[in-house]
Amino acid sequence: MASPSLDASLENLEDIDQTLHDALVRQEFLLHYQPYLDLTTYQVAGVEALIRWRHPSRGLLYPDDFIPHAERSGFIDSIGEWVLNQACAQMSEWIALGLDIPSMSVNVSPRQFSNCSLPTLIQTILKEHTLSATCLDLEITESTVPSDEKMMRTNIAALRELGVKISIDDFGMGYSSLERLRTIQVDRLKIDRVFVSELALNPMDACLIRSMIHLAQQLGLSVIAEGIEDAEACVRLHSLGCDQGQGFHFTAALSADACERYLRDVQHGQRLDPCRAAPSSQVYYSA
Repeated sequence: MASPSLDASLENLEDIDQTLHDALVRQEFLLHYQPYLDLTTYQVAGVEALIRWRHPSRGLLYPDDFIPHAERSGFIDSIGEWVLNQACAQMSEWIALGLDIPSMSVNVSPRQFSNCSLPTLIQTILKEHTLSATCLDLEITESTVPSDEKMMRTNIAALRELGVKISIDDFGMGYSSLERLRTIQVDRLKIDRVFVSELALNPMDACLIRSMIHLAQQLGLSVIAEGIEDAEACVRLHSLGCDQGQGFHFTAALSADACERYLRDVQHGQRLDPCRAAPSSQVYYSA
């Protein structure tokens, strides 16, 4: 649920910058984690890290409530570094506990992708947490424009050379879907939830998804669909050739502890097949 705009109490970018800085110092930010599954095996294919803000007066805030402000004020670099570090630390901890997690996905802003120091930062964080670069998947929102397109392409090439995977988030929603695919090399397309939410009702959505999957296959890319909320969509997406799925049908975004329990259950075969029975993950909906 959307919260009151921060603009209501902050007069300018300097105020927003200071408020976000204070939130970082006071450790008001936290990460929730949403697993995504292989649609053939129903094993965990990875986990996406999602930032939240425990605001002292507004309660729990979601990214849309404050990330645009961080982008405009320039503080997104500091927040982004914190997210990368926390997500990799959690990944390292889970691996040490014996959990099988192939990938950790992290949303990276266009501004961060345009920062020449990003590859070095990523290398430093991976080394600090003893992680392989192949464990990390960086998602770039398809509908946003970086401040420096050339530097973004250079950074992506350097990161992929390290072994880091790159995904295009919200695919199909931006003005330059095909142009983005033409100019940068990526590993995965993430089909936006708007195409999935009415898959059973709107034949056009099925046609569009089929076309996106076919395009990805021709380009050698994997495909994940977000916003899966029922077994019918799950089965349909698998029949269309979609590789992975994410959504409330499997589980909502969870606290680190709740996510650990979910991952353990899946790994030990204690989860019901989500496309043959009602999802058992509702027990974990509370983060």
